[in-house]
Amino acid sequence: MPNVEANPSQTREVAVTLDGSGRDARALTVVTDLAERFALSVVAVTVAVEDSEFDDRVIQLSEAVGDNGFAMTTIVDHHIPNGIVRGIQGRVAVMATRADPFVLDSYAGSVAEAVASATTASLVLVGPSVDTDRAWDIDQVIAPVSSNLESLVAIPVAAEWARRFDVPLTCVHIDDSGTIAHGPSWWPPRLFGEETLIVADSSVAEGIGWQAGKRSLLVMGTSARQGLARIAEGSVMTEVVSRAQHPTIVLGPQAHLSAAPFA
Repeated sequence: MPNVEANPSQTREVAVTLDGSGRDARALTVVTDLAERFALSVVAVTVAVEDSEFDDRVIQLSEAVGDNGFAMTTIVDHHIPNGIVRGIQGRVAVMATRADPFVLDSYAGSVAEAVASATTASLVLVGPSVDTDRAWDIDQVIAPVSSNLESLVAIPVAAEWARRFDVPLTCVHIDDSGTIAHGPSWWPPRLFGEETLIVADSSVAEGIGWQAGKRSLLVMGTSARQGLARIAEGSVMTEVVSRAQHPTIVLGPQAHLSAAPFA
């Protein structure tokens, strides 16, 4: 059975990934609100692991989307994250996830990380703490930053999200070194013209998570570690998404520097 794929256009589109789970309704609520705010077309994406599942997945996708008028894409791929990346085709994509911090039982979380590691666009993760009815009720955009390149490349994208929502952008550095009085020696008080807030916390993930507890849209770069590296070091992204009360915009290592919110 061949793949049935929506024809990606150069118009304003956003994708939403659906897997037939109870998280689908959360993702649909968030993407529908986003699409209505910015007059976007929505492409719903699902993945069938085997050809034999294709028809069932098409039916499930159609039932989930209902009469919303979304375009639909069904991809056959035995590797679910690869199928999702193929389906979203560089579009900004909304994905609901458990963001389970327990790495031995983190199937949904690991799928999100794998997608983030491969997609070239922004990934909008809807964690379990997000109130989906107020997902976009924000008053600021926060970009967590460090000396790592993946955090710095997210700043221009964060600035664009802030512009679209007409809210301020603040760069936040979580300092766990005990030198909070002065901040890291390399850290400027302003970064790319944006104010930089230095926050002391013994845990980077918890410090960012505290910021995520406000009416804040987080935009963060991530290395999206997989395999042994993830088990050994954990995932800041997963911990942050699990705490965030609003969507978390994630840019992985393959994301384009010009990955604007809506292409």
